[in-house]
Amino acid sequence: RPGVNPTFWLNYIFFTNPYHWTSNRRPMILHRFGGLGSHRYQVGFSGDVIPTWDALSFQVYFTLTASNVLFGYWSHDIGGHLRPSPPELYTRWIQWGVFSPMFRTHCTKDPSNFRDIWRYPPENYPIMRHYIVL
Repeated sequence: RPGVNPTFWLNYIFFTNPYHWTSNRRPMILHRFGGLGSHRYQVGFSGDVIPTWDALSFQVYFTLTASNVLFGYWSHDIGGHLRPSPPELYTRWIQWGVFSPMFRTHCTKDPSNFRDIWRYPPENYPIMRHYIVL
């Protein structure tokens, strides 16, 4: 339909079409933000993020905005998604991310792009672990 955000439309289809369900229970979906009204479809996330300090700063703003348009469950790719995250940036992202509605470390399938905290330098690991086990 003209004027309908395709992401919003896909969220609607996957949420309401019972032919996609494997039981009689409505599924929970994790979806990209498709604009206002997307909060109807459970868990939203901000999309694939490049790991930069500006992106982390924007994620804080974006998460608050999602809350303002009634998202109860909001997620993002902690540490970025598209390439490796520098240790200091990932540590700060973890510190902020544990207080987000959904804590989800996630990235592309690339052996050089990982999100395991124990694979980061020894000076960063204890800080990240401390926040994760709060």
